[in-house]
Amino acid sequence: HEECRRAGIGYFRYLHQGPQTNCTDSPFTIATQPWVVDFESFQIGVTDTSTAPKEDQTSEIKALAAQLDVLGDYFSKPALLGTHYPTYGWGASDDDITGTNNGTIEIEISMQLVANATKSGEVPSSIDLLLAAHIHLAEVTSFVGGERPPQLVVANSGTQLIAMSDPPSEIAGLEVEKTIAVYQYGYVLVTKESGGKGWSMDFKDQMGRTLESCSLEKKNVSCA
Repeated sequence: HEECRRAGIGYFRYLHQGPQTNCTDSPFTIATQPWVVDFESFQIGVTDTSTAPKEDQTSEIKALAAQLDVLGDYFSKPALLGTHYPTYGWGASDDDITGTNNGTIEIEISMQLVANATKSGEVPSSIDLLLAAHIHLAEVTSFVGGERPPQLVVANSGTQLIAMSDPPSEIAGLEVEKTIAVYQYGYVLVTKESGGKGWSMDFKDQMGRTLESCSLEKKNVSCA
C-alpha cells in the first residue's frame, strides 16, 4: 500500500519520491505528489490513491482528480499509470473468501469518482494502461470503443485470495469488451514488445509457469 502509516520505511524506499520523514508527524493523506519515470519509448506514472474516499465531491477526490489531469497533460509517450485502487477493477468482496456469495460483484468506486472529477470526466486519454492492486486476484479488463485504457489488477501475491465471481458486462457506463481473471497465487509480467508497438502481459503462477498470456496495443487487449 502506498501509504506511509501502513507501509512504514518501505513507503519511502519504493513509493515516495521525497526524503524519509516521520509517518506520525506527516499522515500523507494526499500529501504526496504524483511522479513519472521517463524511458526511451514509454513513461510510467505513480499517484497515491490508497486513502481515496468513497464520497463524491470531497476535497480529496478533487485533489486526486487534479493530479490525474496534471499527469494526463504530461504524458507524451505510451504511458502506464500505477495506483493502489483500481479505477475499473471488479471482484468479490474481501469478506467472501469462502464463496458464500459467489456471483456478487463489487466494483471499487473511489477511483471512478476521481476519474469523473477530471476535466474530461474520464481517465486521461494519454494513459494506455492502468495498473493497480487492492482486489485480491489478477485480472485484466478492456472496454468497447478503444478509448478507455484497460485495467490490469495484480494483487494475488500474498494476501488471502477472493472467491470467484462472474465478470460484469459493464463498468462505469462502458461495455466490457474482454476480461480474464486468475484466482491463484502468482504475479504478472508486463513486458514492452520489441519495436515499441505494444505490451505483453503474462499471468504467472508461483513457479513462474504461464497461466494466461495477453497483449496490449493502443488500448486493445487480446489474449491467447
